[in-house]
Amino acid sequence: MTGIPDDFEDEAGNGLEPVDLVKIMSGEEYPIMPFDVRSVLRLGLSPIVRKELWTTETANTLAHFLQLIEMIGSSPWLKQKLSIGTNSFHDSNSSVYSFECPTLNGMSGILIPYRQLYG
Repeated sequence: MTGIPDDFEDEAGNGLEPVDLVKIMSGEEYPIMPFDVRSVLRLGLSPIVRKELWTTETANTLAHFLQLIEMIGSSPWLKQKLSIGTNSFHDSNSSVYSFECPTLNGMSGILIPYRQLYG
């Protein structure tokens, strides 16, 4: 759902999906709605633009990038707690009284995909 809080119906009383409502309201045949992947997926496959510039190497690079993003996004490292507790940021005598960070094992498992992204 994209934030439309109510049920909407067409003139015949049939329920409308949010993208159908936006289609009616905007007059666009295929509206693209922010944060609603279904509004894009319903368009189906599109042809390759500038096919002469598309190579197997480019496709492999893109596939590798998407694999790395998936690895990073599903990593337990992202869900581990990170916090630093201090007495005060403005006091020159402040000290750190608590520190929580991801485990070394979690860090080493995520560094390889990050390194490959920037390599």
